[in-house]
Amino acid sequence: MASSTSGPAWFNKIIETVVPPVIRILPSGLVKRLTGSSKEAFLEALDEISREGPAPEVGEPAPDILLPTLASPEKLMGLGELKGGWVVYFFGAYTCPVFRGGAQALSALSRKTLDDVTWLYVYPKEAHPADGWRLKVNDDEGIVIPNHTTLAERSAAAHQCQEKFDFAATVLLDVMTDAANAAYGGASPVRVFLIDPESNIAYAAGKGPGGFDVPEVQAALKANGLLRGEV
Repeated sequence: MASSTSGPAWFNKIIETVVPPVIRILPSGLVKRLTGSSKEAFLEALDEISREGPAPEVGEPAPDILLPTLASPEKLMGLGELKGGWVVYFFGAYTCPVFRGGAQALSALSRKTLDDVTWLYVYPKEAHPADGWRLKVNDDEGIVIPNHTTLAERSAAAHQCQEKFDFAATVLLDVMTDAANAAYGGASPVRVFLIDPESNIAYAAGKGPGGFDVPEVQAALKANGLLRGEV
């Protein structure tokens, strides 16, 4: 199965290529009204996106990053101990409205796979922190999370998200250097990968938020015979 670039990939392209030069020429007050964020914070976020490297492609080895678990942060977990089984490896920042919009469906899907499929949820840096590219929709929903400066703060945000959506997954915390996010091509705010028993990428969703497509994830699982009753 080819790497996914379907879904509204044009959305990501607009964000990366069209929006920055437009924002740079707009007055700061107008940017604040349009985005809910300061002009400086908005441009900083866009510049960071532009510096992100490529994600691993289908057929390539999945990067194995040892990460703390949410349940026991002193315990590190990686893909090495799961070799021989299928893994759904996904990222999702609670401050991303697109991720929240599909999270309930993704949570339901996490309960439909075979018992030998492991789901790992990596909690990354925030997409729209309260002290950065802030969104009014998050304020309206009471989701006000600043940039994480410690692992404890990232853990608190992950707890909040997992409590809301209850993924049938082991929750991992990306380290404060954002090593997993970088290894998977700037996976924040949301991105899903399927990893085969040889620890190679079997499916790679398009870059989020535009590439987040739960039916497409389900199709990838079905194509590999990993859904209950559809083997």
